[in-house]
Amino acid sequence: MKHLDKLIHEAKTRFKNNQKIIIILLGITIIGIISGSVFMTFITDSDKTLSANYLKNFFDNIIANKLNYIDTLKNNFFSSFIYITIIFLLGISVIGIPIALIMYFAKSFMLGFSLSTIILNYKFKGILYSIIYVFPSHIIKLILFTMLVMYAIKVSSYLIYAIFNKLEINFKNIMNRYFKVFVICLIGIVLTAILDTYLTPFLLGKVL
Repeated sequence: MKHLDKLIHEAKTRFKNNQKIIIILLGITIIGIISGSVFMTFITDSDKTLSANYLKNFFDNIIANKLNYIDTLKNNFFSSFIYITIIFLLGISVIGIPIALIMYFAKSFMLGFSLSTIILNYKFKGILYSIIYVFPSHIIKLILFTMLVMYAIKVSSYLIYAIFNKLEINFKNIMNRYFKVFVICLIGIVLTAILDTYLTPFLLGKVL
């Protein structure tokens, strides 16, 4: 119990210390998802047809059990790996903050676009499909990406502050903590890649 209380207290402290950044990122997430959802209604009919055909082909492959799981696993992992690696590198640069925020917005935008595509094409059933699509892998990824972007902003901000104020930087301590966050995200995207590849199609296959 003492260990659990300590963890809860530490989590509350970290949240309080990073409250402003977390609120900003939460706002970007909401705006990104809404923007992606609304954008779906403004694209051309040919683009809507293309999106619908891609989605139908994906669902048909699930029903027929024709998914290439190895390629899907590789794609899921490497797309997330490239993303977190770029965010990590942006955190140790003085120009990283705006680019990291744009990339973070883009992820939320694409999630909103994907969800609206599913719902618009499958109506009420699409709501169920969207829930399965989001939980749990995309929620985990969103939490991981938010944590990494938050630390990237903190590290980049500290570097900028130190450079302009000519302060000495204990780069080793900063990078040790930052690298631990990266490793946590790396482990997390391995898990979400497995969930995306095996669990999500399995659950969708039960309701399609």
